[in-house]
Amino acid sequence: MEKLIPQIPDDVAATFDGIPVNAANRLKRIRQMIFEIAAATPEIGQIEECLKWGEASYLTHKPKSGTSIRLAWKEKSSTYGVYVPCQTRLIEDFKILSGDQIRFDKTRGLLFDDQKGFPEDLVAAFLKQALTYHLK
Repeated sequence: MEKLIPQIPDDVAATFDGIPVNAANRLKRIRQMIFEIAAATPEIGQIEECLKWGEASYLTHKPKSGTSIRLAWKEKSSTYGVYVPCQTRLIEDFKILSGDQIRFDKTRGLLFDDQKGFPEDLVAAFLKQALTYHLK
């Protein structure tokens, strides 16, 4: 699967370089998961990687099968997270599936402590829901 993961664009790499190593490594793992899920799910199509609001952002480009995903470091709370537009129902629906295994930032994102990992299986399920959001 390594070949399916494109090189990180310079501006996105600089953003990752500017945050604590633990959080950066975990966000890079989530980034990798986004590309792996897209590669394994043909209907997701091409992923566009860019910066939005100073955060690494991933959008389904062709076709527009999903909603945007942002990976962010929140310095004030020493947390990193996966964010989606608050207008979607993704977070509300995902709260039911995940129970108390994940902390949430209102209707915007999943939050994880800088010093801890994240439940990969649940995050992968969330990423797939976001990447296929408009197919439903």
